[in-house]
Amino acid sequence: MQLSYNRKKYICQPDETVLEALLRQNIAIPNSCGRQVCLSCMMCSLSGPPPSASQQGLNETLRLQNYFLACGCKPEQDMEISLPQETLAMEVPVTVLSVSTLNAGLLSISLQCETAILDYKSGQSAILLNMDNIGSKCAIVSPSNTRLTGQLEVHLDLNHDACFSKWAALKLCAGTRMRLYGPIGNMFHRSTTATQTLLLAGKNGGLSSLIGIMQDIFTREHSGKIYLFHEVDTMEDLYLTDELNEIGNYYPNFRYIPCVLQAPQHDASMNLANQRIKQTIADLTGGQVFICGSKDFVHVIQKQSYLAGCKTNDIFVDITK
Repeated sequence: MQLSYNRKKYICQPDETVLEALLRQNIAIPNSCGRQVCLSCMMCSLSGPPPSASQQGLNETLRLQNYFLACGCKPEQDMEISLPQETLAMEVPVTVLSVSTLNAGLLSISLQCETAILDYKSGQSAILLNMDNIGSKCAIVSPSNTRLTGQLEVHLDLNHDACFSKWAALKLCAGTRMRLYGPIGNMFHRSTTATQTLLLAGKNGGLSSLIGIMQDIFTREHSGKIYLFHEVDTMEDLYLTDELNEIGNYYPNFRYIPCVLQAPQHDASMNLANQRIKQTIADLTGGQVFICGSKDFVHVIQKQSYLAGCKTNDIFVDITK
């Protein structure tokens, strides 16, 4: 098969992925895990839909725009391809201002954009890359109305990619120069009616995108009920609990509900967040739902939200693994 990239032609051998073909011909593109997990090698097909297997792990918005993961794409026909920053997203050089630990596998990173402003909506994702093109997906948690300052906070789940995690443990610190490209995805708040019920459900590090969405919700002075469910495996996986409880004290319409699978009083085989949602919210008619987490977690709560009356086009999901 023939690949058209950056106005040049490249041969992709049978049983060779797009990533393997480009690297074999000394074409450097961002990549890291090679397992369709970290999203570093995401590209866009300009010649029509890519093979469906290459879109596993991408949300519906990206799939419909013909985005795919080069490490999992074995072309079925000639393809014209590009990097995300050459189509929808933009690439911005950034400098790390600070790095802090949220839990054993999650970092909060403060960034300063150097030459351009990233035009994002809080809750969307981006890909953070070092100068060796090793990178990983991160969640943008800064409020949308602060983007013109050029400073933003992202949360990075180190469990997504071992290669990037090893680099980050050794070299990621204040002053590190990196690149950020995005924004990616449809995880952001749509301002409709201020009184509608909002359900946010996250699994493990999926909470971070929801925190970003909450930033915009409270900026818009939402008066309807807001429920945030965070499911984790152990108590040690919870993060920002004090801050979220404080928000609940300040906003009476907000309720934070942590769900710990391995707590002694619960059955570890139970999808606890889904059970708590059933117990807490009887009707989601006219509401909006945001779900971020593993595939099984997302699908269970997506179905439950629909059965509770939420329209399918008001349910927004991001599958993290």
